Amino acid sequence: MSETSYAKAAFFLRPNLVALGVGVLASVVSGSVIVLGIVAGLELFYLRAAASSPRFQRLVRSRGGQL
Repeated sequence: MSETSYAKAAFFLRPNLVALGVGVLASVVSGSVIVLGIVAGLELFYLRAAASSPRFQRLVRSRGGQL
């Protein structure tokens, strides 16, 4: 599997989607673009870290690419 598919698997994990939704909602409620930038930065950091983690890669492979 490529690192892109690991990042895709990490993106679609339920805890990530909930955290992303809360971050976007916080940005909308606060009306601040800075909050949205912070959320986007944290998301990119998380996806990169998860996709490059050998432990996460083994988890994805053991579940056949579906989490």
